[in-house]
Amino acid sequence: MAARDRRTPPHLRQLVEDLRNPTGEPIRTATLTFDGTPIDYREHGDGPPLLLLPGGVGHAGVLDRLAAHLSGHHRVVSMSSRLVSARPGTQHGDLSPKTYAEDAVSLIDTLFDEPPIVFAFSAGAITTLELLTRHPDRVRLAVVHEPLALPCCPTPNATAPRSKPSGPPRAPRT
Repeated sequence: MAARDRRTPPHLRQLVEDLRNPTGEPIRTATLTFDGTPIDYREHGDGPPLLLLPGGVGHAGVLDRLAAHLSGHHRVVSMSSRLVSARPGTQHGDLSPKTYAEDAVSLIDTLFDEPPIVFAFSAGAITTLELLTRHPDRVRLAVVHEPLALPCCPTPNATAPRSKPSGPPRAPRT
């Protein structure tokens, strides 16, 4: 039996190398203000528009290495959330997905001449789903990775009896 080739495929080696050594291109940072709320963003590269939305409270800097890797083929804009972008003394107001989606569409309308591809994960994915619901014409393509689904899931009835498993767990058949 022939031994398997365990070398890393060339495209994965290149990705790892790109992540270790970003392009060295300066990261353009700026702030836009919408209805008195500052929104920070970071920009890399040139080409078709790509918007990255981070998870959690969302600082755009967590996506710098990914943006550097993609900047050879896209104009990559990473958007920070209004919470992270806030200046001292800022009243945060509503921090719902609707508000974050409106921030995103304002940034899209200001920075891009055409609808961008949007890549987002976690809370950023929820923002993207809201953006697609409210403004589907402003997004060319959306990639949503692991949106939190807890608000969408039914709450189990605590008073309902739980069925007991019959026997030991079974492994799936392949």
